[in-house]
Amino acid sequence: MGAKYTEAQARSAKKYLEKFQEIRIRMTAEEKKQIYADAEAAGKSANQYILDKLLPLRVKDTN
Repeated sequence: MGAKYTEAQARSAKKYLEKFQEIRIRMTAEEKKQIYADAEAAGKSANQYILDKLLPLRVKDTN
């Protein structure tokens, strides 16, 4: 059996996640598969891979 998830861990995780917002996007299963493969090849999580691709575009558009 795995380790137990304590109340302290739950509070800590909740506090950490309160700093962030979520965006839901829709894509085909094939597009999702490709993003995950590209992220893995780059040594990043899918979340970080997407942020790394999008945030420079946002900065570029505001200049």
